[in-house]
Amino acid sequence: MLIDKSVKDHGLGGRLLRARQSVLNDHGIRHATGMVLTTNYSSIVSHFRADGVMCGFDHDDYGLLNFAHYTGDLVDRPPEDPQVETSDLEEMRELFRRGYVCRRIAWDKTGASPRPVFTLTAEFAK
Repeated sequence: MLIDKSVKDHGLGGRLLRARQSVLNDHGIRHATGMVLTTNYSSIVSHFRADGVMCGFDHDDYGLLNFAHYTGDLVDRPPEDPQVETSDLEEMRELFRRGYVCRRIAWDKTGASPRPVFTLTAEFAK
Protein backbone atom coordinates (compact mmCIF):
# COMPACT_ATOMS: atom_id res chain seq x y z
CA MET A 1 0.00 0.00 0.00
CA LEU A 2 1.38 3.36 -0.98
CA ILE A 3 -0.18 6.66 0.06
CA ASP A 4 0.87 9.93 -1.55
CA LYS A 5 2.79 12.09 0.92
CA SER A 6 0.55 15.05 0.09
CA VAL A 7 -2.30 13.35 1.97
CA LYS A 8 -0.18 12.00 4.81
CA ASP A 9 -1.61 12.16 8.35
CA HIS A 10 -5.22 11.81 7.22
CA GLY A 11 -5.56 8.27 8.58
CA LEU A 12 -6.01 6.79 5.11
CA GLY A 13 -3.78 3.78 5.76
CA GLY A 14 -5.80 2.59 8.73
CA ARG A 15 -9.09 3.20 6.93
CA LEU A 16 -7.90 1.28 3.86
CA LEU A 17 -6.76 -1.64 6.01
CA ARG A 18 -10.08 -1.71 7.94
CA ALA A 19 -12.00 -1.59 4.63
CA ARG A 20 -9.84 -4.46 3.34
CA GLN A 21 -10.64 -6.54 6.41
CA SER A 22 -14.35 -5.74 6.05
CA VAL A 23 -14.37 -6.94 2.43
CA LEU A 24 -12.49 -10.08 3.43
CA ASN A 25 -15.00 -10.71 6.23
CA ASP A 26 -17.89 -10.24 3.78
CA HIS A 27 -16.37 -13.08 1.75
CA GLY A 28 -15.90 -15.35 4.76
CA ILE A 29 -12.17 -14.75 5.07
CA ARG A 30 -11.55 -14.30 8.80
CA HIS A 31 -7.74 -14.03 8.81
CA ALA A 32 -5.25 -12.05 6.71
CA THR A 33 -1.48 -11.79 6.80
CA GLY A 34 1.08 -9.69 5.01
CA MET A 35 4.40 -7.96 5.37
CA VAL A 36 5.58 -4.44 6.10
CA LEU A 37 9.17 -3.21 6.19
CA THR A 38 10.49 -2.97 9.74
CA THR A 39 11.45 0.66 9.04
CA ASN A 40 8.14 1.73 7.45
CA TYR A 41 6.81 3.27 10.63
CA SER A 42 3.79 4.99 9.09
CA SER A 43 2.54 1.66 7.72
CA ILE A 44 3.26 -0.08 11.02
CA VAL A 45 1.17 2.54 12.83
CA SER A 46 -1.59 2.12 10.21
CA HIS A 47 -1.70 -1.62 10.88
CA PHE A 48 -2.00 -1.05 14.61
CA ARG A 49 -4.79 1.50 14.06
CA ALA A 50 -6.58 -1.10 11.94
CA ASP A 51 -6.45 -3.58 14.87
CA GLY A 52 -3.60 -5.59 13.40
CA VAL A 53 -0.56 -7.02 15.13
CA MET A 54 3.00 -7.73 14.10
CA CYS A 55 3.63 -11.43 14.73
CA GLY A 56 6.99 -12.32 13.23
CA PHE A 57 9.59 -11.53 10.60
CA ASP A 58 10.03 -12.43 6.97
CA HIS A 59 12.24 -11.28 4.12
CA ASP A 60 10.74 -9.88 0.94
CA ASP A 61 11.86 -10.66 -2.61
CA TYR A 62 14.64 -8.07 -2.25
CA GLY A 63 16.00 -9.66 0.92
CA LEU A 64 14.76 -6.81 3.12
CA LEU A 65 13.55 -7.57 6.65
CA ASN A 66 9.80 -7.17 7.11
CA PHE A 67 7.39 -7.64 9.96
CA ALA A 68 4.77 -10.29 9.30
CA HIS A 69 1.43 -8.74 10.25
CA TYR A 70 -1.94 -10.29 10.99
CA THR A 71 -5.50 -8.96 11.05
CA GLY A 72 -8.54 -11.03 11.86
CA ASP A 73 -10.57 -12.69 14.55
CA LEU A 74 -7.62 -13.67 16.74
CA VAL A 75 -6.61 -10.08 17.54
CA ASP A 76 -9.79 -9.68 19.57
CA ARG A 77 -7.97 -11.18 22.52
CA PRO A 78 -7.16 -8.55 25.12
CA PRO A 79 -3.44 -7.89 25.63
CA GLU A 80 -2.07 -9.97 28.48
CA ASP A 81 0.86 -9.49 30.80
CA PRO A 82 3.71 -9.61 30.69
CA GLN A 83 4.14 -6.72 28.30
CA VAL A 84 7.66 -6.17 27.00
CA GLU A 85 9.02 -2.96 25.51
CA THR A 86 12.03 -3.27 23.22
CA SER A 87 13.82 -1.70 20.28
CA ASP A 88 15.97 -4.80 19.70
CA LEU A 89 14.83 -6.82 16.69
CA GLU A 90 16.64 -9.96 17.90
CA GLU A 91 14.76 -9.74 21.22
CA MET A 92 11.54 -9.32 19.24
CA ARG A 93 12.40 -12.40 17.15
CA GLU A 94 12.70 -14.48 20.33
CA LEU A 95 9.48 -13.05 21.77
CA PHE A 96 7.61 -13.78 18.51
CA ARG A 97 8.95 -17.33 18.66
CA ARG A 98 7.47 -17.68 22.16
CA GLY A 99 4.01 -16.45 21.03
CA TYR A 100 4.16 -12.74 21.75
CA VAL A 101 2.68 -10.23 19.32
CA CYS A 102 3.51 -6.57 18.85
CA ARG A 103 0.60 -4.17 19.34
CA ARG A 104 2.17 -0.71 19.75
CA ILE A 105 5.01 1.52 18.76
CA ALA A 106 6.24 4.58 20.64
CA TRP A 107 9.32 6.74 20.33
CA ASP A 108 12.24 7.11 22.72
CA LYS A 109 13.39 10.68 22.19
CA THR A 110 16.07 10.74 24.88
CA GLY A 111 19.00 10.14 22.50
CA ALA A 112 20.42 12.07 19.58
CA SER A 113 17.71 10.71 17.28
CA PRO A 114 14.35 9.14 18.12
CA ARG A 115 14.23 5.36 18.10
CA PRO A 116 11.17 3.12 17.94
CA VAL A 117 10.11 1.22 21.04
CA PHE A 118 7.76 -1.67 20.37
CA THR A 119 5.38 -3.13 22.96
CA LEU A 120 4.84 -6.87 22.74
CA THR A 121 2.14 -8.73 24.64
CA ALA A 122 1.88 -12.35 25.67
CA GLU A 123 -1.66 -13.40 24.76
CA PHE A 124 -0.42 -16.23 22.51
CA ALA A 125 2.54 -17.24 24.67
CA LYS A 126 2.82 -20.93 25.49
